[in-house]
Amino acid sequence: MVKKLLLLVGLLGMMLYWASDEERQALEARLARMEAKIDYILSYLGLSINAPTTLKNTGTQATPGFTTLEELVRAGHRLEAIKVYRAQYGVSLQEAEKSVEHLERQLNASLQQESQASTLLIEEVTRLLRLGQRTQAMKLYHERTHLTLSEVKAEIDALEQQLW
Repeated sequence: MVKKLLLLVGLLGMMLYWASDEERQALEARLARMEAKIDYILSYLGLSINAPTTLKNTGTQATPGFTTLEELVRAGHRLEAIKVYRAQYGVSLQEAEKSVEHLERQLNASLQQESQASTLLIEEVTRLLRLGQRTQAMKLYHERTHLTLSEVKAEIDALEQQLW
């Protein structure tokens, strides 16, 4: 199914090459809608084609300082993300809402995984500190967080103060 969609997108691209300006605008809008649908299908299936995530110039005013839909969603600008998605892909309001909701779910799942990993790291570091293995705790924390050694020391010191 995905191959058929990609073939259809390719055919539309060829038609754009030979079309008049009026036909070209209609085909570009249709192509944008199809790309949005393909993106939605791929994300629903959990597949990824390394497409750029930077917002293209749509002529609409995006919230300053945000260059990706992910940044807009993470910052809580849901309506702005929907608006930008619609302008960028030429899809209906419902399609844009579904796509942004899907992105929100993916980001929430990612945050939950990060939170769980962070909790497990803190538990392991705490266990090492209770066993008196401060150096091992610092090494583990440094390896997992990629913080500088001075930042790791500060974090470990804070954890020790909470423990004792």
